Amino acid sequence: MSTGLNDFPDHLWTSEETAKFLGIAKATLYQLNYKGTGPAFYKVGKYRRFKPSEVMAWVNSHRVRGVAI
Repeated sequence: MSTGLNDFPDHLWTSEETAKFLGIAKATLYQLNYKGTGPAFYKVGKYRRFKPSEVMAWVNSHRVRGVAI
């Protein structure tokens, strides 16, 4: 039975990495989380950590189909 880091393909992202991936400011990410509308995160001590697959699920849940204006 292997217990290496390769057994866990999803390393947790920092707030900085998550904001960079989303193309938003870190402050915007904090604001989204404060309002309860941002991607789910984990508290590791005093730090927020984000699971990449859950961030992608959050992004996909906000998909908007084109609407004629």
